[in-house]
Amino acid sequence: MSAHDISRHLFQASNHYTGTRMQQGRVVLDSDFNEARMLDEEDQRHFVVAVVGPHGSPDRGFTVENVTVAGLTWNFDIADGTYYLGGYRHEIGGGQSFRGQRDWRQLLRDDVRAVQVPPVPTQPRNDLVYLLGWQQGVGAVEDQELDDPAIAGHDTGYRQRFMQRVMVLADGPGTCKEAFDGLVASLEAGGHQFDRVNFELKSGARMGSRRSPVEPAEDLCKPEVLQGLAGAEHQAIRVQLIAPDRFIWGLDNASTMVRCTMAISEVDVTLTLTTPLRDLAHAPRVGHILELLPWGADLPNGEHVADHPVAGDVGGGVLLRVITPYDPGTGKITAVVAVEHSARLTKIAAWYQTIASAYLYARVWEPGDDDVAGPFGIGITLDQPIRLRGTDYEIGFTGLGIVGDYWILGARPATAQPIVPWNLRDGGPPHGPRRFYSPLAVLRWTIHTTLGAVAEVSSCRRTFRPLTRLRGCCTVTVGDGKTSFGDFTSIQAAVDALPRDEKGRICVLPGEYRERVVLTDRSDLILEGCGARTILRTPEGNDSARALIEVTRGTRLTIRKLTLEAFGQFGITLLGNGVALTSAILEDLRVTTRRDPDVPAPDPWWNLWLPASGPAPFPVSTIAAHRFSDLTIRRCYLEMSGNLSAAANVFLSHCGRSRVSDCQILTPSVDGDVVSKAWGGLQTGGGDDVVIENNIIRGGLGHGITLGRVITGYMNNDYATAFEPNGWFSMADDPDCPSVTSEIPDGIDEDDGPATTLTASTQADVVIRGNRISEMGASGVSVPGFWPDYLTLDVEGQRMFRSPNLLIEDNLIEANCRRPYHGVPGLHYGELVAFGGVVLADTDNLRIRDNRIVGNGGDHRYPICGIYVFHGEDLAIENNEVRDNGVRVGGSAFAGNRAGIALRFVGRLATSYGFDSYETEPDSLRPAARIRGNVVYQPAGRALELYGVGPMLIEGNVFGSGGLTHPVSSERAHCIEIHNIGLSAEIGVLGYVPGNLGYLPAPPLPTDEPPPSPDTVDGRILFTGNQVHFRPVAGASANIRRAVSLQSYDDVAVLDNQFVTTFPDGVGDMLCDTVVTAWSTRTNHNRWEDPIGTLPNGSYQTDISASTLGVMNFTKLNEASRCIHVQVSVLTDPIDNNGDGTNLTYTDCDTVPGFAALLAPTP
Repeated sequence: MSAHDISRHLFQASNHYTGTRMQQGRVVLDSDFNEARMLDEEDQRHFVVAVVGPHGSPDRGFTVENVTVAGLTWNFDIADGTYYLGGYRHEIGGGQSFRGQRDWRQLLRDDVRAVQVPPVPTQPRNDLVYLLGWQQGVGAVEDQELDDPAIAGHDTGYRQRFMQRVMVLADGPGTCKEAFDGLVASLEAGGHQFDRVNFELKSGARMGSRRSPVEPAEDLCKPEVLQGLAGAEHQAIRVQLIAPDRFIWGLDNASTMVRCTMAISEVDVTLTLTTPLRDLAHAPRVGHILELLPWGADLPNGEHVADHPVAGDVGGGVLLRVITPYDPGTGKITAVVAVEHSARLTKIAAWYQTIASAYLYARVWEPGDDDVAGPFGIGITLDQPIRLRGTDYEIGFTGLGIVGDYWILGARPATAQPIVPWNLRDGGPPHGPRRFYSPLAVLRWTIHTTLGAVAEVSSCRRTFRPLTRLRGCCTVTVGDGKTSFGDFTSIQAAVDALPRDEKGRICVLPGEYRERVVLTDRSDLILEGCGARTILRTPEGNDSARALIEVTRGTRLTIRKLTLEAFGQFGITLLGNGVALTSAILEDLRVTTRRDPDVPAPDPWWNLWLPASGPAPFPVSTIAAHRFSDLTIRRCYLEMSGNLSAAANVFLSHCGRSRVSDCQILTPSVDGDVVSKAWGGLQTGGGDDVVIENNIIRGGLGHGITLGRVITGYMNNDYATAFEPNGWFSMADDPDCPSVTSEIPDGIDEDDGPATTLTASTQADVVIRGNRISEMGASGVSVPGFWPDYLTLDVEGQRMFRSPNLLIEDNLIEANCRRPYHGVPGLHYGELVAFGGVVLADTDNLRIRDNRIVGNGGDHRYPICGIYVFHGEDLAIENNEVRDNGVRVGGSAFAGNRAGIALRFVGRLATSYGFDSYETEPDSLRPAARIRGNVVYQPAGRALELYGVGPMLIEGNVFGSGGLTHPVSSERAHCIEIHNIGLSAEIGVLGYVPGNLGYLPAPPLPTDEPPPSPDTVDGRILFTGNQVHFRPVAGASANIRRAVSLQSYDDVAVLDNQFVTTFPDGVGDMLCDTVVTAWSTRTNHNRWEDPIGTLPNGSYQTDISASTLGVMNFTKLNEASRCIHVQVSVLTDPIDNNGDGTNLTYTDCDTVPGFAALLAPTP
């Protein structure tokens, strides 16, 4: 029997032959038939690669799953199905496990597992699972079913079989690309090349050949061993590498291969041939090399394929040298093993003994030279000829190869062309095997404390759908006629072609489209592109600022995966009327807007209104919507250039039930500016139920998120008024560039624009969650601004931006307020306007929690707050980090609101025109404010300012302050100031407020103290479990009257707090650390640590640690560095139950209380 017995190998793809044709009366050779089949096969392979790609699966084939660990072994399943690799189809039926692959029988051997199966990890590790595929010939020796009994003793053709092995490369990168790149790098070592088009490893070996007649032997009486090729005999000589620098060779393509059994002694191996030889001429002779091969793969019929070598670590057996002649009677041969293969033979023998009815395969090769005791194989010296002993041929190598590489040399010694194929004259690549590799998965091992090693499977497989399952969901397609081709070359033409009453999907193929797209009253329409490859640009000669994509009303609209580049016009606008139902989804878009460079910039600068005609001379919004509800914007990249503009990057006006998520909203500076001059950010106003989450908002002159819009008297449901840039109303001139003042006028006169009165929007149920807001010119989250105080506090028609039920959580708000207004707040604005992290006007049920508000404001001259709320009821400020907002540098500073947390006018709204016309909202039984669990450090200003009416809870916070920036009245606190003008019910019975309790620093609130009435009852303050550190900087530590002030006309509880004051370099003086003034107070279990150094006059730096005053005063069990003064009001009847206190002080104290110095004169 034989295998792969061919006359020559002539297939060469570079000839671009497409097939073979027979001619009449001609002999048909095996090479003609074989080459025809190889041409067809290669053509089909190229076709599959072109359609499928280098690798992929139409099903779950070769999916790696179910990784299991049992003791010191591990395994995983390989799903059944198909996988195409390099254009060849590999298939697994019924599923297999890694260790039980039917094409890798030798994985049962210990020595193979030691190399191919990594150990169970003890540390985190990443393993690449990959597929190796190749083709292998199978003859009747391996599959005896191919033997036809009708022609006994003769075999016919052989078969080609796709072979595959799922292998593991341990300890590599954790991503598919990087891990596979590592495998490819190891494969290419040694000068090989990996073809990324076909995922094929191409050997770097090159072999050439020439005919050189044999010279006469020196001793004519000693015959040459195996004169294999004599005279004019034509042969197919197979040369095969057994190492990168060593080869063996054989005649008849080394096709003589037999089955055999094996018996091993200490000195040799006895093989018994169990299949007949073709004839005795092909019997192994003394000196022949036998390649002893175990089983490589199982066939369904119970037969087994030989484990031919494919690479250094894939396949192969052992080499033996025949030392006794073949005995035809017994079929036995004796041989010795190559020394380097002794250990492997032992392992093969161990495997062999576990198999019932086992057998091996023996392939016959020529000896390495004419010495029976010579080496196994022939060594390679590059660029040096090597004679194939016993023939007229020499071969040479110009590059080393891979184990298993082979060449088939067609020797035609008696012809004019003694070598075929001809490319072997100068050196050609191996004829096989062709090796293909692809990644299947990465196993990410982690070490669990109880479960041990656990692997997460990250698939690297590529998949595709069969053509019959490619059910196109595109109603029409659009191509630009250059890059792509579709049903239309215009997007608008495709839109117009779809009936309005039918659902449709317009697929815009890759290309550039210069047109505007208008969708009016469309429903159930999807407009979808191919991402960055589908570009919609401003058309040539554009004469309008209207959007590239303009939507007017419509429901269930989707616009996705398009790139829009707009110059002097909006990117996308959506306009409803507030009556018709609307809904739309904008997703995976990339929209950029820039000013039209052909239009002069606005002159003067405040001419930032949309032009009546022509493109805008400034950049406008990437997305703008008005009265368009149920709008979702997600995963979009939205960039607006930073030229001067009053437009927000994203503008949502009266858009209820809207969502903006996972977007990048960027307004970068241009022309070398440090800060962008365009308003930018996201603005929403007038629509309830809006969610803004997980966005990156960066750059712009205005606020990161602007809550509210200014409503003009002329606003209508039309393009010009609905999308008017809204930032203009709170901008003012400044050197080089306008800046944001947050001062909104009563109206606009004709000199500045259309004459109109300005009012505020109201917007409820807004959620701002998980955003990163940075590098804005103004605040992070803010209302557009404030009206003058005479309008804000007008009892008949207060103008404030209202946002009830607002939730701000899990945001990072940092490095904003980069371009403050160069000046001080104008007349009637000073007590209202603020800048910083979060700035709000009127908001009930506010929740600000779990945010990081840090590093806003970079110029010490300008007032900055971390959180500022002018008015609201039931405000919850919880678990925020509010740090370093506003820098502390020596020198003068502008007046304004500076505080870590500033709640200016909270609780029930109280307004007045004087004491006789006082009005207060009814009691809603809700707290004014709850401030819990925050970490606040304010470099310049108080850590906390809290003024209002109603219950106030301040619990579990860490407060710090670097002191005030400019002198204040002596009655004002420097670190924390909490004033509540709510009254105790007992005062209502009394009928008046005692004079020394009625004193408040002027003005703690922009109102007079309230008269006793049911609507002014409840001014309770609970200040407990806080840590306060007042550490004024140099220049702010002298003549401090008080650091902390808590005052109410009701009850104040100051419990379990820790107060620390630290002076810079020990320099400073303070009258009192903490002052508590209330109708009733319990100031207990607190600790004050105050400076106790001495001043030049001999007194202490701190006179008093704490002073408390109340009609009912219970100040006990406190500890302090300095004195604790406890006073009971002398202006009311004495209460016998007031305690005398049991407090500890570190220093001696004056027996005369000094509280009177802290109070204004009493009537």
